[in-house]
Amino acid sequence: MRFHVVTIFPEIFSSYFRQSIMARALKKRILSVRFFNPRDFTVNKHKKIDDRPYGGGPGMVMMAEPILKSVEQIKKNRKLQAKSYKLIILSPRGKKFTNIY
Repeated sequence: MRFHVVTIFPEIFSSYFRQSIMARALKKRILSVRFFNPRDFTVNKHKKIDDRPYGGGPGMVMMAEPILKSVEQIKKNRKLQAKSYKLIILSPRGKKFTNIY
């Protein structure tokens, strides 16, 4: 099973994948994980990936372009067919994820 993760904090995952059941799966090559940092796909010299909300207001929002370029790079590298993968995008507006049925 292959996972491609788009994250601005790829280092956060390293300890988890070194010491868990995931580490054994990686070692046995049952699982592979590759991280893509949207900062690598920016066009500005400071690798900025967030901006002020359109129309003003407090806070910051992620720019779409670096994220979309990350996903396109994943698709291009793997030559993925439309039915051979699932794209999961996490959003703060989504339904709350719990283990309660």
